[in-house]
Amino acid sequence: MSPDDVLSYWFGDWDDDAPLAEDDPQLKRWWGKDAAVDQEIRD
Repeated sequence: MSPDDVLSYWFGDWDDDAPLAEDDPQLKRWWGKDAAVDQEIRD
């Protein structure tokens, strides 16, 4: 499995020419910027 396959598995497919926006829900989910998810992880 290539690194790209791993990234696609975890993050889905995205266009490298159009990076994720700062407020993208997937980005928030993965980087703990969503307070609800962050709190759930801390609990």
